[in-house]
Amino acid sequence: MLPQFDASSYNITDPLKPPTNLPQISESEFDTGMNTYQGAIRALKLTGTAFDVTRERFTTEGKKAKAFGAGVKAATEFEKVKADFIDYQTQLETNTQKESGLSLAQKRTQFVLDMAVESETEMTEKLESAKVGAEMARLQRQDKQSKLDEFRKQLNGGN
Repeated sequence: MLPQFDASSYNITDPLKPPTNLPQISESEFDTGMNTYQGAIRALKLTGTAFDVTRERFTTEGKKAKAFGAGVKAATEFEKVKADFIDYQTQLETNTQKESGLSLAQKRTQFVLDMAVESETEMTEKLESAKVGAEMARLQRQDKQSKLDEFRKQLNGGN
């Protein structure tokens, strides 16, 4: 990658008597060469700057990806919280339904208890009514028995 350079071509033993075999170029060749090298240096600096820009671009793309990832994570957490909130609301509805069911069950229980009291009262009344009916039937039987006994007496006494 390094340009060829033979340092021995530039050996100088007496600085006041330079060797004539030293490599040389004309001023126009020098100017042309310098312009070429300066252009190459500018091209390399520009290419290097392009690489710097590309590096910064990739750094920025990486930051963008991290920001997007953080957004995805935040959205995921939001959805988890949303799901928890929906579970909470569902549980509230379930509890409301159970409370409604409990209220209905309590009313049914009270209805059954009230019916039992009324049925007991009805049965007590029917028993009392039956007792009165039995007493009336006993008295009617006794009355008829008395009348029968009296009738027999009359029959026996009239003979």
